[in-house]
Amino acid sequence: MSLPIASALGCLYTLIQLPFALYYAYKEKRLIQNDFLPNLDFYGDKMVAIVLACGAGAGLAVTLELKGILKEYYNDFSDIPEIDEQRSKSIRFLNRGYIASGLLLLGCACMVILSVFSSINRTSTKKSGFFG
Repeated sequence: MSLPIASALGCLYTLIQLPFALYYAYKEKRLIQNDFLPNLDFYGDKMVAIVLACGAGAGLAVTLELKGILKEYYNDFSDIPEIDEQRSKSIRFLNRGYIASGLLLLGCACMVILSVFSSINRTSTKKSGFFG
């Protein structure tokens, strides 16, 4: 999964959750009174954490591989004087990939923490299983 897709899915999930959270913070009660919202929190948090982890891993792996390929490429053309400037620009660009992947990894860690909270909330409000 690529970085933009993982980021977009994380943002979309946040935008879906935001109205429910604001209503709960303002009225101190759930907008929908059945078990839909605790289940949405429980399963949604886990799915978004997995998507963010996949996006972070893919971003880190691609950046690492591209850096290795570019080093070999620039070593082949080391006799050209302007190549050093282009090499430094390419390395700076790829370092931004590490930063973006790190932010996705941070988002994944936050979602794992939220997943624990949603698990606690789901078990405290639910008397029976999901299907029963």
